[in-house]
Order: sequence, then structure tokens, then C-alpha cells
Amino acid sequence: MIYQDILSNPDQWSFAVQSLGPRAEVSPLRGRQFVDDQEQITFASQVKNIRALMQNAKVFPAFQKAGPRGKIFFRRFESVILPCLILFNSFCYIKIVSPVVSIHFSTTV
Repeated sequence: MIYQDILSNPDQWSFAVQSLGPRAEVSPLRGRQFVDDQEQITFASQVKNIRALMQNAKVFPAFQKAGPRGKIFFRRFESVILPCLILFNSFCYIKIVSPVVSIHFSTTV
């Protein structure tokens, strides 16, 4: 069972969350309580397991708390709209291309 494996060998497991990049932009959310990266939720739920982990683990297994952050990662980019009009049997095809997403839209005319 994974739960018991983590309790018996906590230093072999990583609970680190990967980041997309540095958070430099102030969050556009207003009227919210933001969560700090240092806020964590313990993996173990029983007091006896928490005490054992505090004595034996080099890195305490805990999850990063979910919620909005005060600063966010944001990369500005420009999208390009390529109207690839194909007039074959009254069929229209439009393609929107950006570094992040590519959207294809087609319809009949």
C-alpha cells in the first residue's frame, strides 16, 4: 500500500509541485485571501504517524495548500489568425495559431 510505503520511507517520496515559471505578475483577483507557498497540509492524518515522521523523516511529507496565489506566472504572447478559406462544396476552414494553443474551426456556408 502506498500510504504505508510513504510512512515507512518518507524521504524516498517527493511532494514537490512543479512550476510553469517565476511568478512576477500581480494576480488580477480582488477580494480574495491568497495562499502562501509555505502553507502545507500534512500527508499523515493520525497523530501517531505525525509524531513518527517528525522524529524520523528528513523532509516532512506534506502537500502544498491549494488556492489562489498573490503573484502568478503569466507569459504574454500574440496569436495569429490564418484564414485558410477553402471553397470546396461551400466549406469554410479557419485556423487560429498561437504558441500555446491551436484552434481549428470549420463550417459550411
